[in-house]
This record gives sequence, C-alpha cells and structure tokens, in this order.
Amino acid sequence: MNPIFKRTPAASISTLPGSLPVAHVADDVDAAAVAAPFMMRLESLNADDMTHDALWRDSLALTGTFRTFYSAAVIQAAWKDRASRNHPVGFTLNPHSARIARHGPKTSWVEASFVFETQGPLPTKCSGFLSLVPDGKGVWKIWVLCTILEQLKGYGNPDVLTPRAEVATGTSNGVIGYVESAAEMANGAANGVNRHPKPAADTTSGPSSGVNGYAVNGTSHGTANGVASVNGHTKPAADTTNGHSRGVNGHEVNGTSHGTANGINGHAEPKHFDCVVVGAGQAGLSTAGRLKAMGVSCVVLDRNSRVGDNWMLRYDSVKLHTVRQFAHLPGETTFGPEWPMFLTKKDLATGYQRYVDRFELDVWLSTGLEIANWSEEKKTWTLRVRRHGEKKIITCRHIVFAVGQTSPTMPNYPNRENFKGTILHSVEYKNPSKWKGKAGIVIGTANTAHDVAEDMLNAGLSSVTMVQRGRTYVLPVQFQSRVMGALYNDHTPTELADRLAMSNPTNVTRLMALNGLTNMARQEPERFDALERAGFKTDRFGDIYRHLYERFGGHYMDVGASAKIAQGLIKMKSDATPIGYTSNGLEFSDGTEIPADLIVFTTGFVNMRKEIAPIVGEEIAEQLEEFWGVDQEGEILGAFKPSGHPGLWYMGGSVGQARYMSRFVALQVQADVLGTPLEIYRATPSGN
Repeated sequence: MNPIFKRTPAASISTLPGSLPVAHVADDVDAAAVAAPFMMRLESLNADDMTHDALWRDSLALTGTFRTFYSAAVIQAAWKDRASRNHPVGFTLNPHSARIARHGPKTSWVEASFVFETQGPLPTKCSGFLSLVPDGKGVWKIWVLCTILEQLKGYGNPDVLTPRAEVATGTSNGVIGYVESAAEMANGAANGVNRHPKPAADTTSGPSSGVNGYAVNGTSHGTANGVASVNGHTKPAADTTNGHSRGVNGHEVNGTSHGTANGINGHAEPKHFDCVVVGAGQAGLSTAGRLKAMGVSCVVLDRNSRVGDNWMLRYDSVKLHTVRQFAHLPGETTFGPEWPMFLTKKDLATGYQRYVDRFELDVWLSTGLEIANWSEEKKTWTLRVRRHGEKKIITCRHIVFAVGQTSPTMPNYPNRENFKGTILHSVEYKNPSKWKGKAGIVIGTANTAHDVAEDMLNAGLSSVTMVQRGRTYVLPVQFQSRVMGALYNDHTPTELADRLAMSNPTNVTRLMALNGLTNMARQEPERFDALERAGFKTDRFGDIYRHLYERFGGHYMDVGASAKIAQGLIKMKSDATPIGYTSNGLEFSDGTEIPADLIVFTTGFVNMRKEIAPIVGEEIAEQLEEFWGVDQEGEILGAFKPSGHPGLWYMGGSVGQARYMSRFVALQVQADVLGTPLEIYRATPSGN
C-alpha cells in the first residue's frame, strides 16, 4: 500500500472559473491583422497581452500533461516557467486561419490558429489556437490560449497511418502532417472552403494521395485493400459475416485479427512489447493505430472472439446516438456518406474490423488478461494472459486499459426470491421478443433505458413502464446535431474538428454548448411540457457537459422514445421508489405495485479503477486516480494522462474522445519508450 498517495478530489464542473466574453467584433475587422502581432508576443507572454480573466489550456505541449490556467497573472508566471524549460520558438500564424467567431448577438471574438516548435530536452512540433477580444479601449487581448503537442520531432506522426495498400506504392494517407495542415484546414473550414490537409513533409516517402496532391481526411481516392472507394470513402464490404469482415481475406488467422499474422510464415510470436492495449473497441483500436503510426510496438488483447464484439454482444437495437462523423477511427474516414447517420452495432463492428485489416493492427482475440505484475526494478509489466484457453506470459513497458464498462451495478431490492419473472441487467439483455404480450419494467431513464423501453413497445409487450428516480436531462437529437454538425460533417477534416471541439478549456466549451442548447430548448417548450404531463420529470435546461464529464452519462439523447412517453405508450413511475419485489412485480414506497414479467436494470457499471483492481492487485489499484470526473481545473481525473502508477493508462470516453485523446496517450508512451518521458509541470503559480 502506498500511504503517501492522495487521489485527486473530484470537482463540480459548474464551479469552474471562466466566462464567455461580452464583446462585439464588427464584420469589417481584419482578423488576420488582429492576430498577427500576437505571434511575436507569444515568445515572451506578458499579463498585459491578456484579459484579466484569460484562460490557457495546454495539451502536453509545454506542461507535459493536461492543464488549464486561469487569470492573466497566473498564465504569465506559468508560461514563463515552461518557456524557460521547453524554449518554444517559431510561432507562426497559419495563413487564412484567422476569422471572426460569433456566439450570439453579444459575444464574438477573433480566432486564429498557429504552429510552433519547442527546443527543450525533448524537441517537439506543436500547434495552438488564439481567441482575441477588444478591451474597453479597443486594444486586442488574449481571452483564450490553447497549445497542443502534435509530434515529437524526428519521429512518427500519431495522425498519419499508412494503410496496407499504400505500403508498397510509397504513397501517404497524409492526415494532418503537423498541423500546418490543421491550421490550413481551419482556414478553409472556417470560411466555408473545403480544404484538405497536406501530408507532413517529414513523414511522406512518396507522392501524396488524394486530389491535387492533398489527402481527403486521411483517405486516399481510389481503392483501399482492393475495395472500391467512392469520393475517398471506403464502402462497407458486401460479403461480411454478421456485420464483420474476418481477419485476413475474410478469415481469422490463429485467433489474431490483422494483416500480418503472428506465428505463421516461420516468424515467432513476440513476447515483449512496448505497449499492450487491453480492449479492441474504439479506445483500444484508436490507441493501437496511433502507436503503430509512431513505430511503437503494440499488441491489442481482447477476450472476445471477433473484432467489434464489444458492440455485437450488446442488445440488438443498440446504435450510436451521435452522428457517424463523430465515430471515425484515427487516420481515415471510417464511416463515409454511404453509411447511416446513426451507426448500428453491425456498422461499428464492420468498421472496426476493416480498420484492423487496413492498418494491419496486431489484435489477439479470445485473449483475456488475468494478472499484471509490475517490476519496479525493471520498469516492466509481466502479464499472464489466457489465449484460446492456453496460458501465455508476455512483458511490456506500458499497459493501456481500454476495457469500457463490463461489470454491472444494480440495486439489491428485498425479496428477490419471491419474484416469478425474469430480472436482467442491460449487459445481459438482448431483446424482449420472448415476452410479447407480457409486462415489462425498465429501471432507469438514460440512453439505454429508453432504448430498452422502445424495444419492449416494438416487441408487443402488453405494458411498458419506466421507473425514474430523479429528473433526467433530455437532449433532442436535432439539437445535438445542430451543435455537433457544425464541426463533425463530411466537409471538415476530423482532425480539425477534434481540435476545435476538444482543445479549449472545458468551461469555455461547456458554456457555449449550454447557451446554445438552452436557447433551443426555450424555443420548443411543448416538447418538454408533454413529457412532464406524462409523468416524466425533465431537466430541460440541463448541462450536457456535467453529464459527459462528471457523471459519464445519465442523460437521454432523444432519438424518438420521448414522443412515445408523451403519447402514453411508455408509462412512467416517477412519484415513488421501489422498495422490494413481489411475486408479480415491484412494490413502491407509495404502497403501489406494478406487475412485471421482465425487469431490466439500466443502472450503470463499476468504475474502471475497480474494474482493473483484480488484474493489477489492490495495492496498485489504490495508487490510481479515478478514471473519470473532473479536477478543479476542469481536466479529466485519470484518463489520458499518468494514472498514478508508472506505465499504466486509462483510455475511454465517447467515441470521439477516444479517437482524439488516444493521440496524447500514444505520444506519452512514445516519449517514455524513447527514454525521454514528458516532464510534467504540476505547479500552479500564485500570479502575485
């Protein structure tokens, strides 16, 4: 047990400092002329260059981790400290990137992107964004500064993956090279021009693919792996089995799903890896793809028998409640216009398998990690895995847990033995077809609960009742699509969309979303009034970032079930709580009883730290940060950064977060493997 370790306390996202500026930027302001002088000022940033309540968010570029600093005085002190160590130079405004951003009639600013390099102990290439507002005297100042680590100089780019079909030809799929391209993309996208990123000059070994020398969102025009491609988007295979393409040429090779099958053609299977990733879902495959792009040896372990089974083994009707463009994997457009807007589990599984094949990722299927032992002396993990029933020992320097949520939690109501029906947690639930004509109850009111209730209704159950404990934030998918669609669409490169969506200080992005979604809700009160009349308690002006960053869910993205509740097709029980089972159903605190033949609990899962404790041991688990939640700066507590124990990382989040944040986990792993780990800045200057 480590008696010194103190876990970072969770904070409430609603208490974070920061606000949106009250400023009007005229249409005729020359945004580039406003932004250009700040390139020189960034060389030696002063408090006078910023508003008093300025914010700086750094994503590994200068602090070696994720930090958000508040106020001009604090930023000046922290910037000076980090600049003296890392020596940032060459701040260059990206041509055509400057634009006027508007968020309502009273809030606007000038936004621009830039690139720079560091010349410290670990030379890097970086990018950033500036948001500038005029003060009361018309002097332009920095309101928000974002800096982002893009690449370790001289090494592979985490955004540039070379598909199997391109290896022989020497072409590059060219995603965002070093964000000269990101900024260039920002320029075009911001001004309605469909610009595409140039391949990085130091990562291409042949001609770039795409149109006029530009790759389109990392996907070549032409053919990929012999599959026809339309407008740079690979079509789903017509000959997949159960939504999956299988290994090499449609077959799994020795339980290994990839293009280069280990253990065949006379090659011995490796026993040591720089990194082992546990879990072959969005988070695991994203991380593995990034690591391969940078030349870091990696294997993905997954206990399931097929890539994509993390989705395929869920309930039949499950689908994403976010647009398909948010679900791409790194380095390509995984789900182009030919795919449905809201991807089903078969769509996702097909896309994942094709990604593994296209980039020849090393995935060991039917492989469970049983025990992970850490050697402090060797700085190495020894892993006992069981692959196809046989024990194997492998070693690695880093282990990334991308295991998702698999261990359910559910309330233990009294008298369960008396109930004559069926009780399931959502992890066990597939579909309700066997209960046609019978009564169903769903415990919970978030996304999965609504899906299950709709399933029951569609399957012809005689009655369907949802049990609600507290008010639930309902976000109509039309609202969400308006906000998300501005960034995640078929024209804006995913790499740019990710940086715009996820590099700002958390509270800035939160406030923009909160204002926009609240205004939309005010314009459609009947949508929520109808739910209230039906007994569904809504939090109509809820905070989506609170749910995503604090609660890791608990909301409902309305893709249709709300109308069925409003119509009374799905009944509500929200005025009392369950107190026990009866032989025929559930008894409630108000003395009522609701009959049921099937009760499905959609009550969540244990957190990842507890999930992995049996693998790494309680002593190490006690040294780890919690996986999710935010700290007092608005940064995620444990995911994507040092977890509290060397060589152990959490990966997860939404499909978009998993894609983008995987690049930072990969960069941190790469730096350590090279023997030059990122130097973490933990201080917070007083600013006095």
